Amino acid sequence: MRQQPTALQLFRSPLPLCAWLMAIALALTLAMGCSSQIGDACEHRDDCPSGASCDRSVVDGFCTVTDCRPADCPSEAVCVEYARHEAFCMRSCETDDDCRRDHRCIDDSEVGKSYCFIDD
Repeated sequence: MRQQPTALQLFRSPLPLCAWLMAIALALTLAMGCSSQIGDACEHRDDCPSGASCDRSVVDGFCTVTDCRPADCPSEAVCVEYARHEAFCMRSCETDDDCRRDHRCIDDSEVGKSYCFIDD
């Protein structure tokens, strides 16, 4: 009768080790894909990426960086100045499909990029 391998023996075998490493890599990739971004809905600052805040003046909240400068925004966002000394990181977009529900893609020639904004 053959004995079942122990957990320690399984980890020493190259095939299960590769399978474990692939599973860990997949889990990390999925976790990173689910991370919050500028423009996401939020209830609290913790719902937003590091360095961003939750603007609750918008329906369902809005993750943003306030008083931004162009270099302050993450790669998925652009700094938009709405009034003198009022600037916010907004999610970049190419089409309305890149924006969340009730938002649309605005082409702003002053900024030189398009960004998601509330659809009035």
